[in-house]
Formats: sequence, C-alpha cells, structure tokens
Amino acid sequence: MIQVENESGNIGSVRDFSPEANREFAGKVPADLLAAAHKQPGTWTQVFGPEADEMFQAYHQAKYINQIAAAGKAEFSIPCYINVWIDYPAAELPQRQVDLPGIAYPSGGAVQKLVGLWRVLAPSIDMIGPDIYTDDSPFYRETMAAYRLPNNPLWIPETGRSDSFAKLFFYALGSGAIGFSPFGVDQSGWNILGDEPWMAHARNFALIGPMDREIAQLEFDGKLKTAVEEPGQATQEIDFGNWQATVAFGFPQPDGRRAPGTKDAHGTAVVAQLGPDEFLVTGVDASVTFHLPGKQPWMRSEIVSAEQGTYENGAWKPLRLWNGDETDRGLSFHEAPEVVRVRMGRF
Repeated sequence: MIQVENESGNIGSVRDFSPEANREFAGKVPADLLAAAHKQPGTWTQVFGPEADEMFQAYHQAKYINQIAAAGKAEFSIPCYINVWIDYPAAELPQRQVDLPGIAYPSGGAVQKLVGLWRVLAPSIDMIGPDIYTDDSPFYRETMAAYRLPNNPLWIPETGRSDSFAKLFFYALGSGAIGFSPFGVDQSGWNILGDEPWMAHARNFALIGPMDREIAQLEFDGKLKTAVEEPGQATQEIDFGNWQATVAFGFPQPDGRRAPGTKDAHGTAVVAQLGPDEFLVTGVDASVTFHLPGKQPWMRSEIVSAEQGTYENGAWKPLRLWNGDETDRGLSFHEAPEVVRVRMGRF
C-alpha cells in the first residue's frame, strides 16, 4: 500500500480564506457533494449552516487527494490509503481545549463524522484509517465503529505504543480489523514518544504472528471473537450459538473462587470456531471454559481433546496434549504465547 498524505487537513484555520476560495465559497455547492450528503441546492452557508466552512475544506481536499491517488494508480495500480488525525472529546485535548475544526484537529480531514462522505468523494482511496492515541476503551471502540463501513475496511494505521494500548489490539481483532500499527514501537535511540522498553505489543504479535493468515481467514468468515478485560469485569461470555465460552481474567483461581481480574485490567482472549464442536483458543492472563447454553461447565459436556500447537505454512502442528490438571479450571493462558485447539463433546 501507499499512504497518499499524512493526517491531511488545515491547521490554524477552519478553511482556506484566499480570494479564490472565498469566491468558490460564495457560489453553489457542487452537485456531487449534494448527492453524497443528500442535500438540496444552495450556497455553502445555506446548505450546511455552521458546518459550511469545514464542509467546503473537506470537499476540495477530498477531491484533490483523490486526483493524486487516481493519477498514481494510472501508472501503478496498488492500494492507496490515508490516515486521519481524528476528532477527540475535549477531555482528551490537553493542548487544544476548544473542540473546533482547524484547532482540535485538521479541518477537512476524514474525521469520524466525515469518513462516509470522504469514501464517496475520493473513490481512488481504498482505505481510510483512524490514528488513535487514547487508551480510553469506550472511545476507542466508538472510533473503530465509525471507520468500519461496508466500503471501508477497518484498520488502525497509528496508535499508542505503551502497554496500556496492547489490549486494544484484541478489540481491533474482534472488530475485524486488517491491521494494527503501534507508532514508533521499535527502540531506535531517538523517538518523539521516547524509548521506554514497552513489551506488551511484542507479546501480542508473537502470539498472533505465526497464525496471522489463519486469523485473517477466520475474521473474514465471521468465526473469530475476542474478550477484553475492563475494570470490574473479571468474567465475560462469548456466544457461539450451540456453545458458550466463559472467559475469566486473572490468576490464581483457587477452587470455588471467582476470577480476581488483573491489577491493571489487561487480560484478553481470542476464541475462533473451527467446526461445530472445535475451537482455536488463546489469550493473555485468561482462562476459557466451554459449556452448553443454559448449563454450567461439565454438565452434559466435556473436553475430548485440548491440543497445544502452532501453525506452520498453513498447517496445524501439534506440540502436546493438555491433561486434566491443565484444563479442569478452563484452558488457562498467562504470558507465554500458547495456542490450543480444543474439541468438545456433548452427551
């Protein structure tokens, strides 16, 4: 892929106020924008009211960048994308307290409210991805939802590299994302974000990397689901219809005790259905137990086999079988990158 522009937009002003731009702004809104926005004809101010300046900037910016991408593709047809400096809530803007286009974010960019229009106005752009630099889980998920559109695959071209962002990778996986890129993750001796030895992203990639093609196919087929720990949510349920998976975060879990959760709520789990009674399972500081709907684990169901292994060139290579002592509190995953294929039985 090629990035056509980086976080494009106008900083310091809501739009171009040159004489030529002002003459354009005083005229009628172009027909293609009216059709895309489902608006009636009129001047920019008549059609868009207080958002007219930003819409003017977004329209001409999208058309210009689309022309660049179209010209490039005419010579060498490869996917083109843009990444976006998104619109954050005011509380997330320590240096820009006013949530206005051109101040809080580059005006005219494909922010959350404009990504749909951008996809129509810039068809030569294949993907629009949000750069997300807050580890606030609800906002992160809302932002991913805004960019996951039928005509726009979800991917995160930039995100924070500290350990607090690592679990958000699993939210991205569960949302069908095709990429997740922590910014400046490699220690280089110089980095605008510092060179602290953050390790959690490396752990995640060591876990998923050997089976990334298989994970991508399972996502595409709609068979992969994730669970991500949040404060006060030490257990979660994943619904596969004929089977349920209970995910419990934190260790140890003595007999009869509830999962304690982790101190910083970083637990995660990935569960993918391979067949009617077979699942691929992995995670970090989590245990996964399967049960029939409406029943407790081990009621009319059992683990037939739990096989730890890895994928090599698309083929599953078993390493060892987990015994009863290793599965009686669920399939438990700590820091090591372990993956298990489990086959369930019912009786």
